[in-house]
Parts: sequence; C-alpha cells; structure tokens
Amino acid sequence: MTSRKVALSAFVAAILAWMPAAHAGLLWSYSYSGAGVSGNGYLTTSSTLNAGAYSITGISGTRGGLPVESLLAAGNYAASGGGLLLSDNRLYPGSPSLGYGGFTVAAGTDLYNVYNTGGLYYDLAGANCGAADCGQPGHLGTLVSFTATLVPSVEWQFSYSGTGVSAGGILTTLATSVGGHYQIVGLSGTRNGEAMNALFPAGNYLASGGGVLLSDNLLSATDPFLEFGGFTFHAGSDRYNVYYNSDGKYYDLAGANCPAATCGDINHLGTPISFSLAQVPEPGTAALLAIALLGLGIVRPRREAPPV
Repeated sequence: MTSRKVALSAFVAAILAWMPAAHAGLLWSYSYSGAGVSGNGYLTTSSTLNAGAYSITGISGTRGGLPVESLLAAGNYAASGGGLLLSDNRLYPGSPSLGYGGFTVAAGTDLYNVYNTGGLYYDLAGANCGAADCGQPGHLGTLVSFTATLVPSVEWQFSYSGTGVSAGGILTTLATSVGGHYQIVGLSGTRNGEAMNALFPAGNYLASGGGVLLSDNLLSATDPFLEFGGFTFHAGSDRYNVYYNSDGKYYDLAGANCPAATCGDINHLGTPISFSLAQVPEPGTAALLAIALLGLGIVRPRREAPPV
C-alpha cells in the first residue's frame, strides 16, 4: 500500500472515530388498557433481532396517570406482594409483541410487569403478586389489550458536565420537527454512573425537595439545543431536569435541590453545565463516507500515474 493510501486510511479511521456511533435503536409507540388499568408511551429497542426479538432498552410513558420512573433490567424482582416478577425485556415484531417475561417498570410506589401468556396480555402489579400464587390462574394480573407500533425516529448523542455532575447517552426524538423543534420521546445513558432509562413525558413533576420540575421535551438541532422546560428523567433515587435558562446557561437541577418556595430562583437553578449534542448518523452513512473517501484515494493515484 502506498504512503498516500496509508495516510488516507488513517484519515478515514479518524473521521469515523470522531463521528457519533451509527443509529443503533428503534422507537415504538405502545399502549395498553384493561379494567382500571392503562399505560402508554414509547419504548426504545435495539435495531437488530436476537432470537427473533428486539431488546427493550428504554421507556417514556405513564401507568395509571403516573410517570414511569424506570425500566428494570431483564431479571427477577421481588414483588411487594411477596412473589417474583419476571422480565426478559424482549419485544417481538409480530404478534404477540411480548413474551412471558415482558417488561417491568417502576411507577408510583410499586412495580408493574406487562407480559403475555397463552396469547393474552396482562398487567401484573407487585401488590397482586403473592408468594404462593403469583402467576397461577386467577393471579395473573389484569387482562389488557396491548399494541406496539414502530415509529420513525432520530437519535442524538448528548453529554454534559459541571461541578460534581457528569452525564451522557442517547436522546431519541420523533423524526419530524415541528416549529423547529423535535419532540424527545426516549433516552438512555448514565448520570454520575447511575443508569437513566426512563424519560418523563412533557409535563410538571413533583420534586423531592418540594418544588416542581418542568419539562417540555423539545430539542433543537442548533444551539441552544434545549428550551426552558428541557427534559426530566429518573436516575438513582431522584429526578433530574436538564434545561436551558434565560441567562444563556444550561443547568442540571436535582429534585432534592428544588424546594417548594425557591425552586427556580437565582440561587436554586441547579448546577451550571456545558451541554453538547450531535445527531447520530443513519445506518450506513459512516460506511458510505468511508467508501467515498477510500474511493478517491484509489482513483487519484491511477489518474496521476505517469504513462507507461
């Protein structure tokens, strides 16, 4: 290989390393309802099938009017009623959409497992999962109708940091902007090493400090990327709001630092942060760029070679 090709290959590798990772997830709108039970929102999943199913990686939604605080990882969890809730976090492209494990979320003061067995969907509250009879006939949970529909989406790689605060991950938005803004409908990542996989829908939420956290879930492709409402998520044991203020700064506001009387005042805006955002390329974009650049490297030497 010529020195020019070696240099070009190194240049392409550097470009690909600099670019955000290729679009790696899918977005699904979901809803379910039954007697006294309802839930809806968005699920994010892997983009490739594994044993016929996608892996559920994040959620943004409500259950019974309460925001989903977190999506539990695949596994077994002690139910408040004494039994065990099982989760495999697998979403199937056909019908039924869920398997026996389904997915488990935390909402309000309990855990809830949404799953399928025998071709029927159920919402099983932890309180209704007894040690002796959970999963037995008559103790399967509330029968619900469940739908999941693939939705066009865009992914954005984000990161932010400030004094004592560091976070990063992926924001998922609907594919079409409205009025110059994309609607954020999902996220995954970490804040100070703690997982954040549940985005609160746009709205107002009680902060652990007694105040109110505001979310509009609006994102712009250019700086400032966020609005005053920003987005709110749960990580560890608290809720956090990331937003852009009228003073031209971004903030990370922990619920514990949002008191009832002074939240949002000049001394209670949260931690000032630097916030960065980059759209994640669609699958194949990076590969096409690499091919194009390498193609130029292959063609040019042929054109410049002296005649034989």
